[in-house]
Amino acid sequence: MINKGFTLIELLAVFTIVGFLTIFGVASFNSFNEEQAFRSASIDVVRVLSLARSRAVTQTKPPECLDAGTGVNKILEGYRVDIKIAESSYALFGVCEGSDFEIERHVLPNHIEFVDSGFGNNFSFFFNVSKGSVVPVGSIKLSGYKGDKMQAISLGSNGGVSIE
Repeated sequence: MINKGFTLIELLAVFTIVGFLTIFGVASFNSFNEEQAFRSASIDVVRVLSLARSRAVTQTKPPECLDAGTGVNKILEGYRVDIKIAESSYALFGVCEGSDFEIERHVLPNHIEFVDSGFGNNFSFFFNVSKGSVVPVGSIKLSGYKGDKMQAISLGSNGGVSIE
């Protein structure tokens, strides 16, 4: 007798192998996506901190430092980055003669949050124009995906920003 097909056992074996490969592929893809989202969020926080430092060091004066009523330029004091742990947000502000204005604001993606680093729930880093330094010196910690991923971002006394 001539056999022109596959047996049920052969088909079940092939579908089982394909099913396992699909399950492992999807799990790896999800893990990769989580890693990339976490890395992207960390890099964006570093970018905002580095932008504040760069603008302070180069003394880049934003247009908001010009008093619209009098046409007089206010003195640029520096740039501030505010971090709000409860809201998982951070924002860049310019500071001109005691008044501040928001330049950009960001919210961390879902499942990624700031961890209390000893500064409290709301804290700021101020990059001083005249000194080129940052106050306070310390680290910001990010946690993602139920504590599975952790990242520390350090700010040195000279205003340098680095990922640990």
